[in-house]
Formats: sequence, structure tokens, C-alpha cells
Amino acid sequence: MPCQVRAKSTIFILKSVCRHWWALKRQEVQSIREGYACALLENTLYTYPDMSIVCGKQEYLDKEVDTLLNPKVIVEILSASSRDYDKGGKFTLYRGIPSLEEYILIDSEKVFVERFCKNEQGQWTLSEYKTLNDQLTISNIKFTVGLTEVYGNVFEN
Repeated sequence: MPCQVRAKSTIFILKSVCRHWWALKRQEVQSIREGYACALLENTLYTYPDMSIVCGKQEYLDKEVDTLLNPKVIVEILSASSRDYDKGGKFTLYRGIPSLEEYILIDSEKVFVERFCKNEQGQWTLSEYKTLNDQLTISNIKFTVGLTEVYGNVFEN
């Protein structure tokens, strides 16, 4: 069934990304978080990114230590049900997080990654990656991974 394939591919992609990015722990990256909320203080809202990366000391909303205030990179794995919100309203909310410098969207239904980077003027620029031969670079943390590694064999026949 197509829904099961998409769900499996989403899970595979997220696990693959986590495995490769876990290597960042050896660098100056403080933490890679899954399942943590990000507080959007200006809007008094909370979101749950698929993954967030914090550089330096982690800052939390309260003593519960489950809501990050300072993600540097946020990653979302797009599915049919989340695509529009992740690319639209959610990204609008994320742009209100002062520490956020990169927002990465990984499509689970085709080989396609969008990376938005905030420049020194506070404007967001888009880079697109469309083939398995492409290399995704997260420039703020000096990390590069091939899309072949991210997607594995999800789209092979």
C-alpha cells in the first residue's frame, strides 16, 4: 500500500539522518534533539520539529527540560499530511526563533531537499537538492552528507 511505503520511507529517512548527524556530537555541536518542543515565544506557541540541532549551551523554557528555546538548525521530514504546514505556517512561526539559522525540509515521497539559510541581513535564501548525487551541506555547523546516505535505498527499484 502506498501509505505504508511512505510511512516506512519517512521513518527510514529520519533514522538515516539521525545516524549520520549523530556524528556531529564529535564536533562542537552540543546536541541533536528529537521529540522536543520548540517554543515560539512571540506567539506563545509550541511546535515539535522532527529534529533540531543546538550549538553551545541548550536553553529551555522551564525546569521540565522539554522545550528548546535556541535551536540553530531545524529539520522536518515532509509527508503528504505535513507538507503544506511544514513549508508554510510552521516555517513562518520558526522564523520567529532568533537563534534559528537553517531550516531543512526532506521530502519522504521523492528525492528532494530544501535548505533555507538566514543571511546576515536576516533574509532567508533557498537551496534545492534534487538528485541522489547531491551533497547537503549544513554550513552553520560545517557538516555535509550525501543524499544517497540520507535516502538509502528508499527510491531504488
